[in-house]
Amino acid sequence: MSRSPCTRPAGCLFAPSWLRGLLAAWLAVLSLLTTRAEGPDDRFIDVYNLIQRADQSPDRRAAKKMYEDAQVGLKNLRSGYPAWNERVVNYRLRYTAEKLAAIEQLPAEAPLGLGIQKPEGNPAAGTAVVTQFNDLT
Repeated sequence: MSRSPCTRPAGCLFAPSWLRGLLAAWLAVLSLLTTRAEGPDDRFIDVYNLIQRADQSPDRRAAKKMYEDAQVGLKNLRSGYPAWNERVVNYRLRYTAEKLAAIEQLPAEAPLGLGIQKPEGNPAAGTAVVTQFNDLT
């Protein structure tokens, strides 16, 4: 009967301590490389992208859900980072609240697109507004 070269009571199931240390260090470096530290800027970008998707959504229910999720994200951002761009966070909270109110006011049979209607008539008539805006800037 051959004898195992392992002298440990548990056999050769465990790696040598230097190999365990090397493996632990490698896993720590790997986790640092793959884990993205998400700060307030990253969180806001995520919320802003969600608002943009809601603005462009033709599905009222999906848009409503996205605006509600954006509000939760903004409130979490405000509670986690109270001094971070308060004006921007408050503006986006008001914006999402207005969008949700607009969705709630639309009748069920209203066309999708959050009630934004394409202007009728002469398309050149809108250029006066653009000209006035350009004069202001």
